[in-house]
Amino acid sequence: MNSIKKTICLTTLFFFILITCGYCQDSQSGFSLKPVSNNGKKWRVGYYEGGFWYLYTQVLIGVVDDMADLGWLEKLKYPKFKNPDDSKAAWNWIADNAKSDYIEFVKDAYWSSDWSAEMRVRNREEALVRLNQKKSKIDLMLVCGTKGGQDLANNRHSTSTLVICCSNPYAAGIVKGQEYSGFKHVHATTDPTRYERQVKLFHFLTGFKKLGVVFADTVEGRIYAGFDSIQRVAGEKGFEVLSCNAIDDTPDIEVAEKAVFQCIEKLAPQIDAFYLTLQSGITDENLDRILAPLFKHKVPTFSQVGNEHVKRGALFSIAISPIMYTRFYAGTMAHVFNGAEPGQLNQVYYKDSPRIVINLETAKRIGYDPGVNMISVADIIHNKIVGED
Repeated sequence: MNSIKKTICLTTLFFFILITCGYCQDSQSGFSLKPVSNNGKKWRVGYYEGGFWYLYTQVLIGVVDDMADLGWLEKLKYPKFKNPDDSKAAWNWIADNAKSDYIEFVKDAYWSSDWSAEMRVRNREEALVRLNQKKSKIDLMLVCGTKGGQDLANNRHSTSTLVICCSNPYAAGIVKGQEYSGFKHVHATTDPTRYERQVKLFHFLTGFKKLGVVFADTVEGRIYAGFDSIQRVAGEKGFEVLSCNAIDDTPDIEVAEKAVFQCIEKLAPQIDAFYLTLQSGITDENLDRILAPLFKHKVPTFSQVGNEHVKRGALFSIAISPIMYTRFYAGTMAHVFNGAEPGQLNQVYYKDSPRIVINLETAKRIGYDPGVNMISVADIIHNKIVGED
């Protein structure tokens, strides 16, 4: 493909991505974002998750910050938490330090199950009891992740429930539709084609024939990885998907990391591209070890997570993170406090843009030539791998 033709193709593809994912609603028609009291009282907010995960804590802080930007509370200056994954520490600090005439983050309305099935059952029942109490009433629950959504998106209570930071709430059975939840009191942000868009872009950029992916072979694991989306694109584009089952649903990060690493070692000699998915066994701290077999076999990688993974050695991603959704989450909270029922608010939120991220040091090491035109349209370019000596 000559230089001019390739530039036209890249521009056309990125324009297609933009118009198919440009739906972005910070404010839904008919409902205000302005701070308002709960009949002279503060709105009481609780929090629920399946277990600690660094993105949950980042998203929680992002939502609180965006509520502050909307005027619901004073801006906070956070300390450096000893464990950045520890949402309880963040929640307790926010509950103690948030200054607002409108909203209260209720310190004891917090549940996290440490990815334990037994603890999850106890927490779910305890939370449901609390949500049905008139005394010490909770007005809105922030629920992070798939497991949390599966626990509280039901008719066993009527408390406004916002499921956030969740890969695919519809596929997980959390909600009954992509646009609307099917429950008066539940809203779960969705982005139905996010992973399809990523895989299509990755295939366009590298033309792979065999794509590797690692995930836990459970309902939740397949959803986190976007595996159904990967298979749909594979059928359309004619490439083969080679997968490996790894442990993900465990509080022991070392066990999860070992499982992912063993899978990648197995797949690396057989594939010509790898899709890095969201799972507990892949973290910023261990990404260099996870990527080592892929570097050895000159395999290009695309990360679901975004820029942070590309900084640390993945070849490509789109410059997006769950953090970019927090304004939408905060806006949804504001709408609910202004009288909207969560179930009447549209859940679909597309924030992806054609902002390609590439690591040129990674490209050099694996022998991938992005070409001048690819570099010219990339929005974020890294020339080194962060974390290396």
